[in-house]
Amino acid sequence: MAGRGLRQMELAEILSDEASSRLDELIRWGLKAEFHGGYLFAQGRAPIMGEELSRCLTHRSQNMGVQFAGRVTVAGLVVENGVGG
Repeated sequence: MAGRGLRQMELAEILSDEASSRLDELIRWGLKAEFHGGYLFAQGRAPIMGEELSRCLTHRSQNMGVQFAGRVTVAGLVVENGVGG
């Protein structure tokens, strides 16, 4: 269904309140991007413009100790004392 979830005011408020800070955070993490006319454009290569965002997030995750495993489905996550296990 198109637009599903867009009318959740709490999520819309979080998005509008934090968008600028999250974009600044991505740039601090090393996202190669430029602002043009008030919009942030990642410097990926066409037609895979999300490649730069994926690179940035993968690099940041690895630096935080996240381990990646291919062909794995996560069915649940246990959090204990604020730390996922």
